[in-house]
Parts: sequence; structure tokens; C-alpha cells
Amino acid sequence: MLVIRLQSSDKEVFEVNRDVISLSSTLDTMLRGLSLHSSSSSLTNTPHPCSDLGFDSNDAEDVGDPIPLANVNSEILKKVLEWCVHHKDDPPTESLSDEHSCDDLSAWDFEFFSVDLEKHFKILEAANYLEVSVIGVTEWCHANEG
Repeated sequence: MLVIRLQSSDKEVFEVNRDVISLSSTLDTMLRGLSLHSSSSSLTNTPHPCSDLGFDSNDAEDVGDPIPLANVNSEILKKVLEWCVHHKDDPPTESLSDEHSCDDLSAWDFEFFSVDLEKHFKILEAANYLEVSVIGVTEWCHANEG
């Protein structure tokens, strides 16, 4: 499995499975341009700083230097990645439509956004920067339920 390293603005490095990163249009497009969208049998023994992000160091390809994300600190990047890990197998959704409504949101989604207003805004700002559009849809529904 291909592992991508992301470096937050405060220099913390997160190693994340490639399939998780595909929810970010920005990172997905960049990685496709670099031809980093297939995996091989190479292994890395690099410890993962955040094991709950879908990373298994015993089954990963080492891809080198981390991708710097100068606009996202580690606390917020971890939250965005947590959301991506949870939703990586969801069918694609870009906006609210007849097929997707606020009624479809899980308790997990509502709990995820049960944070203070400043953190809420920073998560949305990071999602916008990384083009993880479905976080915005989820948040919109959460905000309108309250």
C-alpha cells in the first residue's frame, strides 16, 4: 500500500494511506501528476505518529519526503485526516442533492463537528485549502441542525 507523508505548518509529519488522501482533490491531483497512485511491495519501518489514521507500517511503500502543508497546523490536519479515514469508502458526494441530504449524516459526523467555533472554522478552512469538499457539506448540515 502506498503511504503519503504530509507535513503540517508546525512541522509534524503524518503518514497516511494513499486511498485516504484521495478525498483531497488538491493532493489527489498533485499525486496523480507525480504518478504516485499505485502501490508496490516495498516496505518501510518508519513509525507512524498517529496510528489511528489508517496506517500500517508493515505493509507500506516508502514515498520519500513529506508534502508540506504550510496553511494547516497539526491539530487541524489530524482532524481532517481523521474525517477522511472515516469516510474513505463512502460514495463520492460533491454537494447536497436529492441523493444526499442532511438526514443521511451519521452520529459520528455530528460528534466530529462538536468542537468550539474557532476549531470548527479552522477545520473548514483546511478542508477548503485541501479541497475536501464533502467536509463542507457535512458541516453545513451540522450547522443547520442546531
